[in-house]
Amino acid sequence: MYKRQNPYVLAVAGVTALGYAIFKLATQATASEKALAAHNKRVAEMREWSDGMRSQTEEMLGVLQDENKSTLQKVEAYKKLQELYPNELKNLSLQKFLLMDMVEVNKMLSKSIDDRTMAQQRATVNSIEEEMAKNSKRISQLDKKSWIDTSFPEALELRRLRKRNEQLKIEHAKAVEIVVQGLKAVSYTHLRAHETRHDL
Repeated sequence: MYKRQNPYVLAVAGVTALGYAIFKLATQATASEKALAAHNKRVAEMREWSDGMRSQTEEMLGVLQDENKSTLQKVEAYKKLQELYPNELKNLSLQKFLLMDMVEVNKMLSKSIDDRTMAQQRATVNSIEEEMAKNSKRISQLDKKSWIDTSFPEALELRRLRKRNEQLKIEHAKAVEIVVQGLKAVSYTHLRAHETRHDL
């Protein structure tokens, strides 16, 4: 015989299901928003560092190329430039540097900034991957427990780690995208340089 369902029970079940769906969507939206905020913050910090490097470089090169500046001023400017670019300039004297073609100098120093920016971005990708792997390992450990054996703090930890990994997954995709774009830019630059040399 057909058993009539209590309409109040059905109503409560419907509200519960709808509430969960809304909660799930809200959680995903929050993860996306947090990931975007973290990503934008990192990009802004990298851009600030890059712009600062280029600004200081232009200032120091301006002093070195200014005939009205004293030798002492040029020595001090070059010391600052060497501090900014230790790998490129540590074994290069001021006299040899001043004999270099300034176009080539700008290319060399600009490449150094780009390389360091890319290295930092790769480090960011690695850092995100390491945190995700660590979280996933802990999630797996907690998932193996039955709900009876899972304490309330552990349940909260599991929820937090899952939300964190949702956010990190989005951050990782955006960070990798920057690396890929950077590699494409480097490949294009090398191709253009090769074509230029070939034309000559």
